[in-house]
Amino acid sequence: AKIRIAMAVRAFVGECCHSAFRRFTSSGPVNPRWKPLPQRQGSVSGVIWQGPYGSAKVEVFTQRGCTVCEKAVDVLRQLRIEVPHSLLAVDITDPDKVEIWEEYRFEIPVIHINGEFVASQEMCEDELRGALLKCQRAEKSE
Repeated sequence: AKIRIAMAVRAFVGECCHSAFRRFTSSGPVNPRWKPLPQRQGSVSGVIWQGPYGSAKVEVFTQRGCTVCEKAVDVLRQLRIEVPHSLLAVDITDPDKVEIWEEYRFEIPVIHINGEFVASQEMCEDELRGALLKCQRAEKSE
């Protein structure tokens, strides 16, 4: 008797789930505001541009969709003519960047020049220009 009840319950639950699935797939989601979770897209890590040999190496710690980070890259792009440098994006959401994520997740964009912290979040063009020129002078004096 217990086996028959269990089989009947399974059949009923299976039919309910199947009919709900059929309704969902045939007529779209029941709640029109429902949206699937975003899928992890590719990393934004990588070289954005390569400066001349011996120029400063600038790293922008960022993540996909960071508009403030894009503004920082635009400022660095304008400064690239005046003070040549290489720019490398480091995606803090990459699986191998857990420590960086924990340190910078509330501060992006974070800028490092030649491995040293320079600025985070809102930064002005003059601040970045000064840091790049300082690195350029230090490299010339060596």
